[in-house]
Amino acid sequence: MPATIPKTRLSDLQLLGRLKGLAWLSSGQLKNLDDSMTIRNVKHKDAIFEERGARSEDTYILLSGTAELCRVDGTRSRVVAIMSPGVLFRIPMMAPGVEHTFRWIALSDCRVAQLTTSSFISISLGVRPADFLKVAEWENQRWGYLMGRYPSFLGLGLQGRVAVALLELSVEFGVQETRGILIRVALTERQLADLVGASRAKVGQVLRDFQRKKVVIREGHLLAVVTRRLEAMVRSNGRIAA
Repeated sequence: MPATIPKTRLSDLQLLGRLKGLAWLSSGQLKNLDDSMTIRNVKHKDAIFEERGARSEDTYILLSGTAELCRVDGTRSRVVAIMSPGVLFRIPMMAPGVEHTFRWIALSDCRVAQLTTSSFISISLGVRPADFLKVAEWENQRWGYLMGRYPSFLGLGLQGRVAVALLELSVEFGVQETRGILIRVALTERQLADLVGASRAKVGQVLRDFQRKKVVIREGHLLAVVTRRLEAMVRSNGRIAA
């Protein structure tokens, strides 16, 4: 039997260079980021970082693995987003009355980089962090109000909201296959229900309807989606032909 060739482990600098969100940086900028980062491994279901009442002062970069963003409301934790490797953004200023309690959780074993936001801005943008933050704080305040009311602003029904969530996940984790875009992360109905603000039972009914109409195809524990039909559904506010 031929000897098994061990899989080569990528360096943190190589992992940085593979991130699509940082593809526009020069090799020198990536090296400066690598020199400024502290690195840790985060196990499945452990917290990567939390924001309790105030935004994190640091920037976090998910070098490998999958993470979910949750909003914590008392003892209830609600999934807001599921992310592949890239920069884990700090939540912008929320609308008044909305408590700033968010937590990034590892959905698999993750490798995470951390550096000060000032260093990240200076290296990646080449501008004075204080000047950038003056502009960002103003825009964050405007977006905070929008985030507080966007569900009613969009006016989509449940099927439309599920379609939008699946489209988002297909962009984040999708790979093209013969029957559609395969979402390469195993989703629970509870996670999807949190993403769209509905009960698990109702989201399960929507998924079964999507499967019946061949908009969604189950492949084991994964889902494949027909994106053009989901996009058409969103444009028609959730309606789709049988």
